[in-house]
Amino acid sequence: MQLPTTKLVHARKYAEVQRLIRGFIASNKLRDGERLPTEEQIATALGVSRTAVREGLRSLEALGLIEARQGDGRYVRALNFDTIFDELVSSLAYDVPPVIDALDVRRVLEMGFIEQAMGLLTPEDLQALRDTVAEMRRHVEHDDPFFIDEDILFHRILFGRLGNATLLKMLTYFWALFRSLLDRDAIRHKDPMAVVRMHESILHAVEVKDPHAARTMLAAHFADVEARLRAAAMLDRPLSDEPTRAATAAPDVQA
Repeated sequence: MQLPTTKLVHARKYAEVQRLIRGFIASNKLRDGERLPTEEQIATALGVSRTAVREGLRSLEALGLIEARQGDGRYVRALNFDTIFDELVSSLAYDVPPVIDALDVRRVLEMGFIEQAMGLLTPEDLQALRDTVAEMRRHVEHDDPFFIDEDILFHRILFGRLGNATLLKMLTYFWALFRSLLDRDAIRHKDPMAVVRMHESILHAVEVKDPHAARTMLAAHFADVEARLRAAAMLDRPLSDEPTRAATAAPDVQA
């Protein structure tokens, strides 16, 4: 193996070391389970300290791209999205702006995939969606306004047949962040039954195979969630702060 011999002059050398090691792994087409050079070999080849190399390697370990085996060096690992998303959630939880950003991503993904997803649903899937919405309604009728698990299940069923693990992981990432904010009054819907009706409307559009209506209902659903998130963000902002993001007007549709 040969490593690039670029001399590094950046103040944060470990970040550049990480970039170069990632490039090395990609350019050499190293696969899961193949061994990396030692810290000393990498440090010599790059002309940096072993400390910088060690920090760069540790950051790659945190991303799940390599693993350290006690007494046996470091090895390439297959990309581990669970580790990446867990790190993101841990660093961004309890803060509203990242959840708004994640909602923007979720909106694009769900509205982009909905027509394809609808075409793959089986009769069993449709019944599972009906059962999930019915369970949401039972929660509200029994004075239990919290049914985020059923909400999550609804969307996982809706898009599950796509077989796109990354899509489902992105949705899980949003829900994990959103769940961290549920103790805030502004996030909680004032009319939980309206959330149920919104999901019933999405379900009806799916049942009659109307992708335009499904996208319209999803857009209204996301607009309502965004309005609540922005309300929470405004409460978090010190009174002396000027708004840094323009509030997006949302239609008066409950979700």
